[in-house]
Amino acid sequence: MQSGCLQMELRLDSGRVTFNKKVTTKGNNGQPKILLQEVLSCWFSYKFQSLRERKDDIGNKLEDTTDIYIRQQQKEAILNNYVAEIGGTKYEIIAIAPDRTYKTYMAISLKEVK
Repeated sequence: MQSGCLQMELRLDSGRVTFNKKVTTKGNNGQPKILLQEVLSCWFSYKFQSLRERKDDIGNKLEDTTDIYIRQQQKEAILNNYVAEIGGTKYEIIAIAPDRTYKTYMAISLKEVK
C-alpha cells in the first residue's frame, strides 16, 4: 500500500469469461458471414452493485449491464469490439476501465446481446 491508499484484493472465483473477436468469412452462398473466434479465456469476478447503485442505473444506458473484474495482465489485450461469453450467454463490451495505479485488475462493463 502506498500513501494510505487501499489496494483492492479480489477472488476471481465467479467462473471463466471468454473473449471472442468477430471474423468475417464467406458463407455457402458467397455472402459474408460473421463468426466468433476465441482470443482468450480467463477467470473473473462479478462486481456487485448496491441497491442504490442499481436504482441510479434504471432508465439510463447502463441499465441491464453487468460489471466484471479480470486480472489486468493478460496474454492478449482486450478490445471494445470483442464479444464476451459467460456460461453460454454473449455480451457486448460497453466499457473497459484499466487500473492505472496498481495495474492489478480491470473492470469491464458488459451488456447482454439479445
